[in-house]
Amino acid sequence: FHDANALTDNTVNTTSAIAIPGGLFVTLVDNAGNPVATVPVNADGSYDFGNVEPGTYSVVLHQTAAGSTVPSLPTGWNNTGEHLGANAGSDGTVNGILPNITVTTTDVTNANFGVQQPPVADPKNYLIDQPTVDVIIPLNGSHVSTGAGTTTPDQLTGTDPEDGALNGDDKDRTVVITTLPNNGELYYNGILVTPGQVIPNYNPDSLAIKLTGTGYTSTTFEYAYVDEAGEQSPPAPYTIRWENPLPVTLVSFTVTARENVAELNWVTSEETNSDRFEVQRSLDGKAWKAIGSVKAQGESKVRKTYAYVDHQPEVGVSVYRLKMVDADSSFAFSAIRSVRFESKLESSIYPNPVSNELTLKVTSWKQVKAIRIDNLAGLQVYSSGPVEAGKVDVSKLDSGVYVLRITHTDGSVHTHKFVHIK
Repeated sequence: FHDANALTDNTVNTTSAIAIPGGLFVTLVDNAGNPVATVPVNADGSYDFGNVEPGTYSVVLHQTAAGSTVPSLPTGWNNTGEHLGANAGSDGTVNGILPNITVTTTDVTNANFGVQQPPVADPKNYLIDQPTVDVIIPLNGSHVSTGAGTTTPDQLTGTDPEDGALNGDDKDRTVVITTLPNNGELYYNGILVTPGQVIPNYNPDSLAIKLTGTGYTSTTFEYAYVDEAGEQSPPAPYTIRWENPLPVTLVSFTVTARENVAELNWVTSEETNSDRFEVQRSLDGKAWKAIGSVKAQGESKVRKTYAYVDHQPEVGVSVYRLKMVDADSSFAFSAIRSVRFESKLESSIYPNPVSNELTLKVTSWKQVKAIRIDNLAGLQVYSSGPVEAGKVDVSKLDSGVYVLRITHTDGSVHTHKFVHIK
């Protein structure tokens, strides 16, 4: 019988309209293990040994016209069970051999064998845009890549002659993760997948991969489908690849607003051929500007800590990211971090008293229109627009008391009195 559901109903019977394979034979084997007779299996699954001497026999299903005591089936077919009788039940061992058939003076019928075709899982191979370290990619067709030749990592699929298309659309299929990613972590419903994990009612939206480590350009895991008969397909590879190796394993990346500056801190656990970290800032997450660079370790297998301070952050919300550049100019981006600076205008000066250079700290230099210094008589002795790095040279002033005025673009003025000494 072509028994598509195997012994899930505890019955060896026909449950598929697909014909059984051709080229099958059965051999009658006596109690001593000797072949007695071999006959072909007809297209409808029937066979007949004719008259047989009374005794106890086994029947073996195989592909050898000359007879065989070793069961076999064509490639792509599996045994699903054996049973003597038209009722429910089986002989307890699925192996293509039906034992313990007692022949007397009456006909023996319904010496039944079940066969079916196992499912096939589809190999997957996707090229994506250059990813970042520790990025999580959903495996459901939602990840976007725009580079030439790139494709979208999609759901696990397969085919089964009896069950039809295998996928997660109806969320009633069973998938087995036979091997884990060689460079990454696989998650289902946010939980780390283990080797050999069986996923019933597979939902593509719940499966995702996290790319970890450095120095590689692809990751592969293997999966299999299980059909309605409980038969598991051979494993199929699922590969995601990209052009350049990931140069850095980024453990953490934070941005903190502290007084009037943005402090960026990040930690790496591994670096391979890394060159530098380019610090980038954006107001909208689309147009990015490089505002600084930090030299990378290059080669490292231990934790390394890095820091950068943005002394002139934008008012409002700014977003930051790291462009992690390799020695061969390949690169990857970190995750994005955001920070908010309120529009409240504040300023301060130091040192006071001062001899040579006065340092100004303001909330945002973009909101500074002019700087002016007057003596106590109200006479102007210095003026400028926003000054580079917030430094004003006062070394040429006479000793005395002065007033520094900071005029902002909104018209407000901050004043600071300071003492100049020679």
